[in-house]
Amino acid sequence: MTRILVVNVYSWRNKGDAAIVLGMVEDLRSAFQDAEIVLSTQEPEDDRGRYECEVLGSFRSLALRLTKRRWAIVALMLVLIPASLLWALCRRSLGVRLPLPRAFAALLDAYARADLVVSCGGGYLYGGRGPTSFLGPVFELYALFFASAVGRPLYLYAQSLGPFYGRVQRWMTSLALRGARLFQVREDFSARLARELAGGVTTRVGYDAAFLTPTLFEDGGDIELPELAELPEPVVGLTVRAWSNPTVQARYEKQMVRYIHVLHDRGFSVVIFPQVTVAPFDDDRSVMERFRPYVADLPRVTIIRRELELVEILALMERFTFMVGTRMHSNIMALSRGTPCIAISYQPKTEGIMEQLGMSSYVVPYERATAEALLDRTDGILEHLAELKETLEHQIGPIQQQVYQNGLSIYEDYMSLSSESSRA
Repeated sequence: MTRILVVNVYSWRNKGDAAIVLGMVEDLRSAFQDAEIVLSTQEPEDDRGRYECEVLGSFRSLALRLTKRRWAIVALMLVLIPASLLWALCRRSLGVRLPLPRAFAALLDAYARADLVVSCGGGYLYGGRGPTSFLGPVFELYALFFASAVGRPLYLYAQSLGPFYGRVQRWMTSLALRGARLFQVREDFSARLARELAGGVTTRVGYDAAFLTPTLFEDGGDIELPELAELPEPVVGLTVRAWSNPTVQARYEKQMVRYIHVLHDRGFSVVIFPQVTVAPFDDDRSVMERFRPYVADLPRVTIIRRELELVEILALMERFTFMVGTRMHSNIMALSRGTPCIAISYQPKTEGIMEQLGMSSYVVPYERATAEALLDRTDGILEHLAELKETLEHQIGPIQQQVYQNGLSIYEDYMSLSSESSRA
């Protein structure tokens, strides 16, 4: 049996993250026929029972249990890092297990029992600006560093990387990445940055595991959503999010409302739905509620406020003529269902993933997401709709097969490492 610890899982309430994890688990079990997979997540209480895997907390979730959100990094630096490194030192040098709180001990034991550690696919390894964000993704980076500290082979599954701001963020990232054996990158921007920061670590292209989601829910198109029962065709899907400073965010929201009004005037029904509902700090519904007063008098605009299951989101994609997504994984789920999309890009990962599908002309940068820019892409999609659907029909199958190369490349490297150890 091969024990695999998957770290840096976010939350089932982020349906993009859930799609990645489900696809990853399927891929890793396909490659490692005897895999026993354990997930380390930020929201373990919500995630237990959602996946067919054991679920534990993470360094971030432990820090949040110790203190409030704004002091979580302090808790990591002053408590979790020293205690975990001392635990690892005592275990490796003296064969002694230090007594620790149950959840903390369970996480460290999972690292020690694992044959390999895999960092969850996604786009969480990036930095920020400002006094509280200069350290960047310190929790996620430490989850990688600790795998090396306990001598476990480390793999990064289909990641986007960056951008980073300042020397501290870049140094921390480089320190964590240099312990990896393989870094799978989702797009060219990340590949260039990985080669710069990760030194001699092997990099290869990795496809997003969320492309496998439709194969895991074959009956997704048969689900009937009550919110769509009275909506006339054609229907456009829309996801939004909070991202930038208040001035840019307000401009983005104003332009999105303008765009919705034009779509409605052209005879489209519009469905606005949440992909992420991690309340209160990462919840798409906070933006959606600000839209409500400005679209309340439009009879063909529906705002779905409840948390949707993944299978329901896939059912939505079946109804949409096209998708307009600020959340990248709402676009991936649409594309994987053969539904064209316009992607509003807030990070380089969006352009890269859309370029893989030959749809880079349908990307609008977040800072320049005006109603006019979105309508220009809308006209392009409608003009080429049949052609785009046919292209996607031929592309998605091969991309789904490429996803399985992610797990296979990890398996092959791990087996080569095992062969080297046995010869030694």
